[in-house]
Amino acid sequence: DKVDDAKIHHPLQRGAILVDDAIGFVHWGKNILMFLACLMAFLWSPNPAIAMFCLFMWYAWGTGYNLGLSKVSLLGFLPICLCFAAMGGFGWFLSHEKLTPIGWWYLAYTFTVILFQISYSGHLKEMGQAERSNLLIKMGA
Repeated sequence: DKVDDAKIHHPLQRGAILVDDAIGFVHWGKNILMFLACLMAFLWSPNPAIAMFCLFMWYAWGTGYNLGLSKVSLLGFLPICLCFAAMGGFGWFLSHEKLTPIGWWYLAYTFTVILFQISYSGHLKEMGQAERSNLLIKMGA
């Protein structure tokens, strides 16, 4: 977000750190979190297989979003929405063996909140940038 004035104070924007260093930091952080979450799943979850699947989906969709998958499609909001919903699923399966109706509502709520934040609020904030993946601009706003 090089043209976002609200982010000018961030170290990456100021040039205090290199892009490759920032990407490396994010991916190392995700790998450390992944290792710790695997331990949690195997030690505490009543259904570690599903918890691990959700964790893998969190990692895959989060990595896709961070590497720019959100910038190439009108459906660019899906990777981050699925990432957060998968993390919600991981949290659910740390304490539950199966997905109950309340669990489905929880995952739908998580998906919908991120959908609103990215697909509407985020695109509304970026109206002046005319980014090609901005759904609001594509709709004529």
